[in-house]
Amino acid sequence: MVRRDRAPVGERTPAQSEGCFSLCSQSKQATIRPSHETHCHFANAEQRDSCAICQRLTLRSSGPAAAWHAWPPFHSGPCVPCRRGPLTSNVRRFVNTRTDLTSAAKSLGIAAELHLVEPHRYQGILEQIIAARTNLGPQAIDALWWWESLREPTFHAQPPDPLQTIESCVDVGELVWFIAEERETKLNGRFWLYESNIRTVCSVLKKCPLIEYYVVSRRMDWILCENHHGYVIAGGNSAVGRLRASA
Repeated sequence: MVRRDRAPVGERTPAQSEGCFSLCSQSKQATIRPSHETHCHFANAEQRDSCAICQRLTLRSSGPAAAWHAWPPFHSGPCVPCRRGPLTSNVRRFVNTRTDLTSAAKSLGIAAELHLVEPHRYQGILEQIIAARTNLGPQAIDALWWWESLREPTFHAQPPDPLQTIESCVDVGELVWFIAEERETKLNGRFWLYESNIRTVCSVLKKCPLIEYYVVSRRMDWILCENHHGYVIAGGNSAVGRLRASA
C-alpha cells in the first residue's frame, strides 16, 4: 500500500474525471476501478500524463520517506502527521494491525502488558461490548464505524492530541478492553481484542500507523474511541463527563 501526500490537482475536464474515481455515498469508501487504463478517456501515454487519475495510480519516488511521514490516513479528512518515524521507502510493507501493535509493544519492552484475548473468548466478549455500548446487533463484529451508533449519553471533541486526551480520561491503573480495527482480511470479525491498561495502550499506539480503536471499561459501562476524522468520542456517563471536562 502506498501512502503519500495528497498533491493538489489542477483543473480537470469532465472527460478526465468522469467515471474513473467514484465515491460511494452509502459505503463511504473511495474506489478506483482496478484497470484504469482500460477505462481512461485518453488513448496514448502522452495524453494519459494529463489525466488526474493516471497520475494518482503512477508510483513516483518521493525520496527518503517524506510521503510515509505524512499521508491522508483514511478516505477523507486532511493530511496529518504520521505517528511513526520516517522510513527509507514510501512503499509500506504488507503487515496487519496485530503485527504493528506487537512490534511496537516489543520495541518498548511492554509486550507482556498487551495481552491478546484468546480466540475462544474473543467473540463472546466483543458481542457483550457491542450490546452494552452500541445500538448494533451481534453482526457488528464484522462492521466498522461503531462510533456512529454508540448508546447515549455520548459526547465528542476534536482535541489536538487525541491519544493524550483519551489517556487523561482513564485512571492510570484501570484495566481496560482495547479494540483495534484491522485494515486487512481477518478470519473472524474486523477487530483485535486486547486486555491492557491505558498507559500501555497509548504508548503502543504512538508508535503505530493511525487506526480506529476503542477503549472500553472492564465493566463495559463506558467507551472511548478515536475515529479517522481525529475526533474522540465518549459513551457512558463517566467517560462523557471526563471528556467534556478536558475539552
